Amino acid sequence: MEWIEDYFFIVSNSKCLCLICESCSALVKDSNLERHFKTMHKIRERDFPAKNELGKIEIKELKFQLAAQQSVFTRPNTRRQAAAITSYRVSQVLVKQNAFQRW
Repeated sequence: MEWIEDYFFIVSNSKCLCLICESCSALVKDSNLERHFKTMHKIRERDFPAKNELGKIEIKELKFQLAAQQSVFTRPNTRRQAAAITSYRVSQVLVKQNAFQRW
């Protein structure tokens, strides 16, 4: 999309997310994104003009950083799930071996 390269915005969870400051915009309107970029990120506008090769490299780096940051929140869930599955399997083995018999 054009506003990714022009204003450093991507769509995340049905909202526009600024890759630079990570603020959200609920309305996907070109004028809102342009106003945000020109008022909040004047230096970036000067250093990375629209559709410039440096801008494309910066966008890739910012997307990578955002993905890395978001993955921090998903890893613990995977570990907890693995621990729960392991606990369940251990319980199954113990039940099959009649480890819980009453004397």
